[in-house]
Amino acid sequence: TLWVFNFGQKPTSNVDENTVWPDTPLSHFCGANPSKCPFGKGTGDAISRDTGYVSDTLDRVTGGGIDPSGNVWLLNNWKKTGPFGPVYNTNPGGNSFVIVPGAAGPVKTPLIGPPQSFDQPGQRRDRRNGHRRDHR
Repeated sequence: TLWVFNFGQKPTSNVDENTVWPDTPLSHFCGANPSKCPFGKGTGDAISRDTGYVSDTLDRVTGGGIDPSGNVWLLNNWKKTGPFGPVYNTNPGGNSFVIVPGAAGPVKTPLIGPPQSFDQPGQRRDRRNGHRRDHR
């Protein structure tokens, strides 16, 4: 499946102190493998409702990711309060993130093999200062 983290929407009217700002949604679509989509859905079809998934905790999402357990992590980029109040904030430095537990399926963590030393054969690191010493 495909998750789209939406930055935001324009208000439908002129901005003033009575403006109601549209929600910032999180959208979910069927991916390239239709066998993993809900019944009746195909590649590119929306799984979420037309408006996406919305919450008051989402504020102009700038990015996100899915961890190995299937939790969706979203990064906010807006503060609801600022020098001009909640209607229009000139301080876009977001200070929060949102976790949606188990929303996505678990993903496989890439494995690159066991850790290996960067030392050359016949050399060891001096435990006192980390420099290499020749032990041949």
